[in-house]
Amino acid sequence: MNLQDFAAVEPQHFEAEFPEEGSGFWITLRYLPAEELRRLQRDAANKSLVIKGGQVRSKNEEGQALINDALARLIVAWRGFTPRLAASLVPGLKVGAIEKALKKEGLTEIPCEEENKLFLVRQVHGLAGFIETNSAEAANFQAEELEAQIKN
Repeated sequence: MNLQDFAAVEPQHFEAEFPEEGSGFWITLRYLPAEELRRLQRDAANKSLVIKGGQVRSKNEEGQALINDALARLIVAWRGFTPRLAASLVPGLKVGAIEKALKKEGLTEIPCEEENKLFLVRQVHGLAGFIETNSAEAANFQAEELEAQIKN
C-alpha cells in the first residue's frame, strides 16, 4: 500500500482569522506540506548567501523576497479586509483614498489580488509567520474536523 495513492489531488484550503479573534478579517490559506516548506527554506538560504571572488556575501533581500512571494501564493482568498483594517495593519495608508477607489469599482473591501497579497506579506508585521504557521498546521485542523464529524 502506498499512502500517496490516497492523498487529496487538489490542494487543501482552510480559513483563519487575522490578526486576532473578532477582527473580521478571514484569510483562506492553502495547506503547505512539510516538504514544500523545507524546499522553500532551502531555496531562500541558497539565495541568502553567495560566494563572489572567494568572499561570502549576504543577499538576504533575495532570500526574503523569495519567501514573501511563496507565502503570498499561499493566500487563496480573503474577506472582511476593509480600508480601516488595512490602515491599522499598515500605518500610513490613506483610508479615504482607498475607500474612493473601491467605491469607483463598486467594492467595500480590498480585493485579494496578487499585488495586494504581496504588499501585505511585505508590510504587515506577523503576517508571514501567521501564514507559515497556519498553513503548516492545516492538517491538524482538518484532522480535528474529521474527528468531530465521525463523533456526530
